[in-house]
Amino acid sequence: MGDYIAEPFFDTKMRVVAVAYPVLDAVMFGFAAWLVAVARRQSPSLVMVALGLVALVAGNAVYNVQSMNGPFVPGGLADLFWITFGVLLGLACLHP
Repeated sequence: MGDYIAEPFFDTKMRVVAVAYPVLDAVMFGFAAWLVAVARRQSPSLVMVALGLVALVAGNAVYNVQSMNGPFVPGGLADLFWITFGVLLGLACLHP
């Protein structure tokens, strides 16, 4: 996050958004851990949602690292994590 804050091109609004994304990813990861701890034996669909959130956070982390090293190239590891999130969320919705 230090690179985003020090970026001279960013104005205040851009800095707030750039810092908020990793903070919200940490909140989502904590929520996913809570879901797994609480609903592990109750509902497979909640576990799928939790694993999907972990995949989303991982995809965002990979995207952030890639974007700091240059332009984002589609079709990489970040896309795999994002697709995994979508599949797990869809499976959770379809689970009886």
